[in-house]
Amino acid sequence: MINFFRKIRKKNLTDNKFSKYVLYAIGEIVLVVIGIVIALQINNWNENTKSFNKTELLLKQVQKEMAVNIKNANTVIDFYREINPDFYKIINKKVTEEDYRKQPNLTFILQRVETVDIANDAFVNLLNNKGELSEAQDSIIFKLDNLYKKVKKEVDILDEKVLSDLFKFIEELSATKAWYGKFSNTYDINDEVIEYFLNDPFYYNKVINFDLISINNHLRKVIEFRNASLHLYDELSDYLEMDTDESFTKNNDSIAHYLGSYNLENQKNYIFTIENNQNLRYLNYTLKNSNDSTFFRTSKVYFDTKKNFIAGFSFGRFLFNEEDEVEAFFLEVGEIRQKFIKIDNDALQLK
Repeated sequence: MINFFRKIRKKNLTDNKFSKYVLYAIGEIVLVVIGIVIALQINNWNENTKSFNKTELLLKQVQKEMAVNIKNANTVIDFYREINPDFYKIINKKVTEEDYRKQPNLTFILQRVETVDIANDAFVNLLNNKGELSEAQDSIIFKLDNLYKKVKKEVDILDEKVLSDLFKFIEELSATKAWYGKFSNTYDINDEVIEYFLNDPFYYNKVINFDLISINNHLRKVIEFRNASLHLYDELSDYLEMDTDESFTKNNDSIAHYLGSYNLENQKNYIFTIENNQNLRYLNYTLKNSNDSTFFRTSKVYFDTKKNFIAGFSFGRFLFNEEDEVEAFFLEVGEIRQKFIKIDNDALQLK
């Protein structure tokens, strides 16, 4: 094409047709400019594609990192669920000398701890290397930024606090209790050991302190992080069209018999209602006073197993009848335990 213009330009100059020469010269310039613009557009398109693909790869790494964090958070939640009944008995002074002799684990209640240790290497790498973002990518990264910079920070602080309290307690026992060495090495639970754990007022205060810091704060923040991570994990997996970890998958088709209304035992006016929604991660629940329709609590129920769930920031535990249907459940956290009895025997139908 350029050679074509050159031949025309030469002919016009030879024929002394200056105006035509100028016209074709302008056409030649326009053609070159158009070529440059197209080349730049192609280059920009290639660069944007590379940037988009790079961000996609980084997001896939974040998705895998989130799966690990969710599993670690679930480990902490399961730990607190396991020890919660023991704390309930100790705080409410329901534990006996015989309990300490038959259940040595009761004496180690303040010498065990689990931390989440949230990883964010993939997320930091994403922030440092992301290019131009699509609207969907920008929305997801904004939510991830809030999760890691706010909720993770709070969990990290409490991770350090519960570890610090554990080490301080062990150091105190080793420095003040002559029986601690033998007790720690051989689990020798003699009368002196039982007297301390059963009746020492300062030990009781430490249990109360653990309840306030670990169960009512650390556990609460771990649950908040886990639940938010689950929803972001789903959103990220759907966007990337990636398979999700099967251990996170819940099937709402199997939980229809959980739905309905429950009375708080011995206080019939308090009604706990579990309702279905379109989200496979959780059900909705409300707790209200039927006398004046006062709502005390509205939140979500997250199912961990067929029997166990999280309602708000409390542990839930279903009770089943011989037909394997829910007839009641307990809500418990720390020193609190409440039983709710099902009053709506006709299970609500899934939407």
